[in-house]
Amino acid sequence: MSRHARALRASLRVLEGGKATVAQSENPDKRDDTIASLHPVYGPALARFFQRRILEHADVDDLVQEVFLRLSRRGDLTDITNIGGYIFQTAANVLKDRLRHRMSRQTADHNLLDDQKIDDTAFSPERVLVGKETLSHLSAALAELPDRTQMIFVLCRLEGLQYAAVAKKLGISVSSVDKHMAKAMDHLMCRLKDLR
Repeated sequence: MSRHARALRASLRVLEGGKATVAQSENPDKRDDTIASLHPVYGPALARFFQRRILEHADVDDLVQEVFLRLSRRGDLTDITNIGGYIFQTAANVLKDRLRHRMSRQTADHNLLDDQKIDDTAFSPERVLVGKETLSHLSAALAELPDRTQMIFVLCRLEGLQYAAVAKKLGISVSSVDKHMAKAMDHLMCRLKDLR
């Protein structure tokens, strides 16, 4: 009998009903052997589990590895009576975490940057200088506005607050915020047209 087969027998005890339990493993080397012996038994089934549930089949091996990494981090597996169920529940949690991560990063909405699509003059010294001058002129035009209008413009456009939040913060009506914003935008657009 091979060393691998002995480790597998030592680590798994098949119970009635197809449930498996992990044998006692107090020292870390035995625990690592236990987890290593679980991979040939559950690895292919986990791969099929992930292949049926995700589109990017290149990620399947990483997801299987993540399951076994979580088992390793957990440490002692002796108190688990249904190791197969535990492994597949861990796999389901890995999928949920992956989805949560992808949703927070919105990876599906990202476009790869293609060097061919970038205009060579996009960041030319001339364009940078024109941008700095425009920003300088708009800052000067903003300074010409009354303080309250400046503050409302900064809160709405630069801080990203909604009109209702600005109105509440300053103790004025939403209509007043709207009027101040219209005044600021008209003034800045007028100054911008003078620049061209």
